[in-house]
Amino acid sequence: MRSEILQKTDSKERSLLNLACLIVTQDGAIPPKRGTVEQLSAVGLIIDAGADPSQSDHIGRAPLHVAAISNHFDLAKMLLEAGALIDGKLMGAKGGSPLALAEFLVNPPVPYNLRTASALGHNIGTFFSGQELIAQASEQVDFYRPIPQFPEWERTNSRQELLDEALSWSARNNQVKAMSQLVNFGANVNSNPYRGTPLLWAIYK
Repeated sequence: MRSEILQKTDSKERSLLNLACLIVTQDGAIPPKRGTVEQLSAVGLIIDAGADPSQSDHIGRAPLHVAAISNHFDLAKMLLEAGALIDGKLMGAKGGSPLALAEFLVNPPVPYNLRTASALGHNIGTFFSGQELIAQASEQVDFYRPIPQFPEWERTNSRQELLDEALSWSARNNQVKAMSQLVNFGANVNSNPYRGTPLLWAIYK
């Protein structure tokens, strides 16, 4: 009976653990909001009972995605210790891993591309050969929206688009050094690659 309860899902294929994580993060609220200590403890009880920490819902959202988008470190730590996978396909995208939503899941970064490296403040020079981007810079950048309510985006993966998107992501995380590097390589400070200019994201975050 316990196993059946843990495996049972609702109409959106959300498991008991996934629903509990949504409660702890106030439905993945942005800016982040925290549930109660008792709610976080309930997540631990569900995990201890044998719940799959990587079971995803109908859009590929696993419990670790929920923790990551809300920057809920304690919840993420609990899930990682239970064996939660750090890769994933949120919105069906190869690059839709929990890292694509988080500021703290950096060892190892999955996927690792120009956008991710910039957001984490890493040296982005490794993604260039002279002034040209290497192939890894655009690896798994198919992920760009956390929920289907966001509009679709027709990507070009051009050099300029990749630079501008990386600038936007580094601005979200206050990675000033990466921002400076990107501008030196040609990123446009007034660009709006998807849902917000660098300045808008800097103000928001």
